[in-house]
Amino acid sequence: GAMTNDHVNQSMFTTNKPKYITLHIGYNDVNGFNGMSPNNDPIAEAPQRFNDLISAIQAKSPNSIIIVVALLPIYANSVGHGNVTKVQTFNSQIAQMMQTRIAAGQKIYYLDFFSKFDPSDYSDGLHLTVNGYNKLADELYSALIPIIANN
Repeated sequence: GAMTNDHVNQSMFTTNKPKYITLHIGYNDVNGFNGMSPNNDPIAEAPQRFNDLISAIQAKSPNSIIIVVALLPIYANSVGHGNVTKVQTFNSQIAQMMQTRIAAGQKIYYLDFFSKFDPSDYSDGLHLTVNGYNKLADELYSALIPIIANN
């Protein structure tokens, strides 16, 4: 959340201007307790914090292509309140924000693998198993090859 935005604004991309930036973030925001993330940021504000992060990255590295990867499901777990509905709500809001940016001609891609994962892909409801990570790697590889080829 805010900590990531502060890091981007203060130091990240000062000398390095990557061609591609992949973001697969937001799990701490949607896995929190009592409406707050582990960083004490209101969960309801997480999509706007994400959108602000995109703006901060674009300001520091305007020629980078940003690849946003939707969150995967989070199931009941010992470190938070895994809730598939919260993830779906977050993903929906992020997808709408990214579609607005894409329609405005911004160099953003939105990848959504949510429906390809189920509880058997997780070791504890939050963290993927080795097979789950391999599945994610395969999905990312298949999606990134045409993006890279066209840019």
